[in-house]
Amino acid sequence: LMCGAFGTLSVLSELTSRVYPRPLCRATLILCDQDPEKGFAALRAIWKSALEPSGLAYIPAGAKFPLGNIGLGAALIRFEAAETPLQEKITAAKSLIGGGEEVEQGEIIFTAIGEGALFNTSDLDVWRLALPPSEAARVADALNAPLWLGDWAGALLWVGAKAEDAPRIRALAAEAGGHAMLLRAPAARRADLGVFPPQPPALAAVTASI
Repeated sequence: LMCGAFGTLSVLSELTSRVYPRPLCRATLILCDQDPEKGFAALRAIWKSALEPSGLAYIPAGAKFPLGNIGLGAALIRFEAAETPLQEKITAAKSLIGGGEEVEQGEIIFTAIGEGALFNTSDLDVWRLALPPSEAARVADALNAPLWLGDWAGALLWVGAKAEDAPRIRALAAEAGGHAMLLRAPAARRADLGVFPPQPPALAAVTASI
C-alpha cells in the first residue's frame, strides 16, 4: 500500500530492516558492442536464470562512463558471492550469453548509476521510466534521448530529455505498460507536469479525497 501510493499516503515513523552480511567477493561482467535490443536480451537471460545477479545495467554508446570503447553499447552484469561460487557464476553467465569479460571498474560504474552521475553536468530534465523489461529496447529506440541508460535488466530506464519531450515520454511509457516519473526539472515545470503520471479521473478523485 505504501509503495503503491508513491509515499503520498502517510509517513513511516518506524521501520525494521533485515541486515545481510557484506558479500565476500564481487565481480562485474561486461558484454560490449551490443545494441539495445541485444544488450537487454542478454540481461534478461541472466535475470531469468538461477545465477542471482546483483546488478543488470545497459550503457549505450556515447554515455560517459570509464569503460573505454564499448562499441554499440554494453551490458553490465554484477555478481556477489564467495570466491569459488562467484567464479562458477561468471563461467555460467559467459556460457549463457555467449561471451563477456570481467571489468575492474564495475563497482565504480554501478555506484555512478545509483547516484545518477550521468546527469550531474546536464541541464536536461531527468525521468525514471518503469517498464516491462521486454519493452526497454523499443522504448529507448523510440525516445532517442540524448542521455539515457537502462537498469534492472530494462525494468528501469533513466532518461535525460528536453522539456518539450515530456508528453511523448509519458505516452511511450504508458503504451508499453509502464509509467514515467519526472525526477528532476525546474520547480515550475514539475508543478505544471506533476512528478507522477496523471491518474484516471475516478482514481484522481479518490486520491484527492484522501
